[in-house]
Amino acid sequence: HHGQFRNSGEPYVVHCVEAARIMAALLPPDVNGKKKYVDAVVACILHDVVDDTECAIEDVEAEFGSTVAKLVTDVSKLGNDEDRGRMDTEELVKLKKLLLFMVDDPRVFLIKVADRLHNMRTMYAVKPEKARFVANETLQVWCPVSEALGLLGANAEMEDLAFAVKDPDAFRAIINARASLNALASCRDACMRSLQLDAIAPGLRVDITGRLKSAYSTHLKMARKKIPFGAVCDARALRVVIGEPGPAPGTKDEVEACFVLLEAIHKLYRPVPGEYDDYVTNVKASGYQSLHTAVTGPDGALLEVQVRTRAMHDAAEFGDAAHWIYKD
Repeated sequence: HHGQFRNSGEPYVVHCVEAARIMAALLPPDVNGKKKYVDAVVACILHDVVDDTECAIEDVEAEFGSTVAKLVTDVSKLGNDEDRGRMDTEELVKLKKLLLFMVDDPRVFLIKVADRLHNMRTMYAVKPEKARFVANETLQVWCPVSEALGLLGANAEMEDLAFAVKDPDAFRAIINARASLNALASCRDACMRSLQLDAIAPGLRVDITGRLKSAYSTHLKMARKKIPFGAVCDARALRVVIGEPGPAPGTKDEVEACFVLLEAIHKLYRPVPGEYDDYVTNVKASGYQSLHTAVTGPDGALLEVQVRTRAMHDAAEFGDAAHWIYKD
């Protein structure tokens, strides 16, 4: 990529390195050093050399091995078809299904998602018309693919970046509405003070963090249910994670502590009728497990609470591709 530059003015190689950094962050830290992990990072750095330089795939194989060469080839197969941005929703849904059958190595999708996420982060440098095409393809193809792989964090960020390009007015409306929410840190601190964690989860590690629902998901829910922002129960959430890393669903004590802690939350804060979901007992088709509830929070506003074991959390955060890399 020597002498090549992106629309942002940066050397093209910056994109390759940043995509590899994103891909590495999509994986649990304890896979570092595994050959499958190393090959994936190397292939991500090289993902555009065959398409955009004079380098041949044979050169990649000679220098980095057959596995890296195949990953680069398969990423190239997924490609960037400029006509995709002009496809209607039905055509893009069919394309998404086709892509999921085109390759048999989840690392290819990890690389492609990382590539697309960095492209979306730098979409400000692309002409508006092309940016809208790319945003549309991202929402219809690559967001569902990342969700299918369980890459929920990457999916949420891509959704919001694409939403901001495709419908900037609606995006700003959600962001402005979210500004009215109290800081999640204060809700977290209130819960920590009120819950007797030593009694609920004796000897177990308990971490409580906050998260805001993605602007795009919030927009879709408001449209689907025909409700204002203030009636969206999961616009903000506290995530309670119990226990240590390990195979899902976690130890018997950790799983039992999830249900005990949820009951304690319902005693502290008034539950919202109809908003309790037990995805621990009734596991989602994707494999996702967690307890979800909505309550009137300590500040009087709606608050979602998610309770899960660390094993369930890691499975949700890092997805199927990460589990594949764990295998020898």
